[in-house]
Amino acid sequence: MYIHIVKYILNIEFAELAKLIEEDLVEDNDELVRVILLKSNIITASYVENEGIVFKMEDILFRTEIGIFDLADLCILHEIRKDENVKNTRI
Repeated sequence: MYIHIVKYILNIEFAELAKLIEEDLVEDNDELVRVILLKSNIITASYVENEGIVFKMEDILFRTEIGIFDLADLCILHEIRKDENVKNTRI
């Protein structure tokens, strides 16, 4: 249930609130924590400050499966990283 709340909060671009919820609700799920943090970083453009985004390809696949990432997110990641794996990911 909480994943639907987090997805909604991320979709309306309340990244900081999603980070707070993530800290409280998903302590035992590292994969989901990485998903929420990456999406939050994209929304807040904190990747610009941190000079890039680091992620695992498995995380991208997991993100698209649970519906946190969409086509726009993949386009942004591809633009940031110029990563062919991101470009070839199917939603």
